[in-house]
Amino acid sequence: MRRPTGRALPVDATLLPDVGVLCGRHSGARGGSVDDETSIDRLGAAQERVDSTMSNLPPSPPPGGFPGGGYPSGNYPGGGYPGGNYPGGDFSPGGFDVSGFGSEVLATWWHRAGASIVDGLLVGVPVLLLVAAAGMSGVSANLPESIISALYAFALIAWWGGQTVGNRAVRTRVVDARTGGPVDPGRSAVRAGVMWILTITFVGGILDIIWPLWDRRKQTLHDKAAGTLVVRR
Repeated sequence: MRRPTGRALPVDATLLPDVGVLCGRHSGARGGSVDDETSIDRLGAAQERVDSTMSNLPPSPPPGGFPGGGYPSGNYPGGGYPGGNYPGGDFSPGGFDVSGFGSEVLATWWHRAGASIVDGLLVGVPVLLLVAAAGMSGVSANLPESIISALYAFALIAWWGGQTVGNRAVRTRVVDARTGGPVDPGRSAVRAGVMWILTITFVGGILDIIWPLWDRRKQTLHDKAAGTLVVRR
């Protein structure tokens, strides 16, 4: 009798007598003997039934397991196992998988800096020129510029697809870190408010700017406060 390797024989009560016959235990259980011809016939019939059942079993997995290192299809992000393409380079509980959003990945520090430069030229420079023309200078000149910049960021992130003009120029956008969806007005307000507070403290503003350089998810401090991420296409 062939012995299956790596496959379990289904429990089928109708096969038990056949298995008993093949194991040489059937006649012993009855306490008697069976003539040779009858024994050969019964063995042959039992062998056929067992072989028929075995032929209907599902195929065994190929050597080495399923494709993808043992996981069905091997299509998990990161090449067969969760990890690798999640925000920050690994699985982040409570965070969404950037690889699930088409070709989007986390924006680099240089992309963020580029967006800030574009927005600064568009909003900051004109405002500073206006306050300078009004005779304001120093802290009194920076305060209006920082307020207008924060309001600009709040409004566009909340109601213009998570993008300022600078974001669109470098093809980045701000998303909810939990879902990858749009940033609601409340979350955008927190983000802009924390960014403004950090900016006017100067040291906090510097830390906020450089924080993505070492942050696992490339977030600024105002991103962390609001629960947002910046991604690029």
